[in-house]
Amino acid sequence: MNDYKNFCEYSVRPEPDGRTRTLKLLLMLAYTLITAGYIFLFWVILRAWQLLILLPFIMYALIILTWRFVRVEYEYAIEAGVLTVAKIFDGRSRRVKLKIELPECTLIAPRAESGGRALEARDIASVRDFSASPGSADAWVLVCPDRSGGKKSAAIIETNAEMRRILRLCNPSAYSDR
Repeated sequence: MNDYKNFCEYSVRPEPDGRTRTLKLLLMLAYTLITAGYIFLFWVILRAWQLLILLPFIMYALIILTWRFVRVEYEYAIEAGVLTVAKIFDGRSRRVKLKIELPECTLIAPRAESGGRALEARDIASVRDFSASPGSADAWVLVCPDRSGGKKSAAIIETNAEMRRILRLCNPSAYSDR
């Protein structure tokens, strides 16, 4: 086996939080109201019951277009020292949310231990959380300088053993597993 490989992919589906549950509830309510409004308009008011045949097709298209925003997962990929975090919607569309040059990081540490205290002590402009849940044991913090403003930004990602090995390989001076 090649111990010096510098490529790794890892994906995780975040646990549903209050925002996701609210969005699901609002979408289901919207689907119900659109269906009821469509039936009321074409059957009761216009007496054109033939147009009710289109309702399942309209609702199917609407659900396909909107439900993907509540079924998301994060994909982390490290390739040649660059960490790419992408958000995948319903397994179909992918949007890159963050790219980090790992050799430029000033801290790579677990969030639960030294990572949490390090965020309070450092001058962090923004923290972006791409972890599965706020209390995840495998969540790690990466602190990198911001090229535009001079402040630092932090990203919280989920890791596995292979990813931690590559993080250590890319920047051993910033890596801290304590």
